[in-house]
Amino acid sequence: MGFFSKKQKIGFNELLDIVILLTLNSWEESQKLYKIFLKNLGESDVIDNRKKTEILIFEMLASTVAIKKTINSELLLDTFHNMVGDKVSNQELTKDYFKKLLAERYAVYQKILMEGGNFMTFSMGKQFADYFLDKDCEDMALINFSGESFFTTIKMNSEFLENIVKDYEISK
Repeated sequence: MGFFSKKQKIGFNELLDIVILLTLNSWEESQKLYKIFLKNLGESDVIDNRKKTEILIFEMLASTVAIKKTINSELLLDTFHNMVGDKVSNQELTKDYFKKLLAERYAVYQKILMEGGNFMTFSMGKQFADYFLDKDCEDMALINFSGESFFTTIKMNSEFLENIVKDYEISK
C-alpha cells in the first residue's frame, strides 16, 4: 500500500458534527426561502416555531436518507436525532414532543418514499407544504419547490458523505 493510498481517519464525533452542521445550515437557509413563499401566498412571512419545526424535520429526513444511502450506521442516525433534538428543544418545544412529532412525520414521509413512483417528488412536496402551512396547500410553486428541494438536499448530502467514506476511515 502506497503512501497516498492510505485513508485518513475521521472520528465518529467529527462526522456527527459535520452531519448536524449540514442539516442545521440547510434548515437556516430554507427558512429564508420559505419566507418568500409565505409572502407570495399573501400570508404572514413570519416563520414561527411550528413552521421552523416542520422545516427542520424535513431537513433531518433528507439527511437521514443520505446517511442510510452512504454510511448506513444506526448509531450515527440515533445520535444525530438525539443531538439535534437536544439543540432545538426549548420551553415551547420539549424534547419528548419533538421526538413524538418527528416519529409521526417520518412515518408519513417514509410511506411516500417507500411507495416511490412518478409522483414521489410531488407527494413529498405536497405533504410538507400541508404540514408547513397547517392546511391543505394548493400552491404548486410551494409544493414543487419543497419536493425538489428535499431531493436536491438528499443528493448533495449523499455526494458529500460518499466522498467522506471514500477518503476517510471512520474511527470511534
